[in-house]
Amino acid sequence: MRANKAKDETIYEFLKDDVNNYGTTSRCMVMNDGDFMDDYSYGVTGDMVSDVRNSCLCKNRAWFDSLLEPFYDMYQMAPGFEYTPFFYTYLDGMQREVTVSVNEDVQNVMEMLRYCPG
Repeated sequence: MRANKAKDETIYEFLKDDVNNYGTTSRCMVMNDGDFMDDYSYGVTGDMVSDVRNSCLCKNRAWFDSLLEPFYDMYQMAPGFEYTPFFYTYLDGMQREVTVSVNEDVQNVMEMLRYCPG
């Protein structure tokens, strides 16, 4: 955020809002751009966070591809599996129960990796 000229107050507000409401800091690698814009509809912050996420994903593309390889294989071996309900539940930093779709998260990362240069 500092690289994008955000002021300390803006960074603090982002972190405070995020921990209390959004959980982006714990899930940013699997959120698509639409999720960012929904959570941060006031603009700049969503763009900043997605830019950082994209940079991190692309710089580490080989590692993410190897991590996702079992899903690439499963999707080939069992057509339609990517649409199967497959959920994971955990407690966030505020001890709230969060349930996420593993397949949706995996597909979000796969899609973002497709746009990495080279």
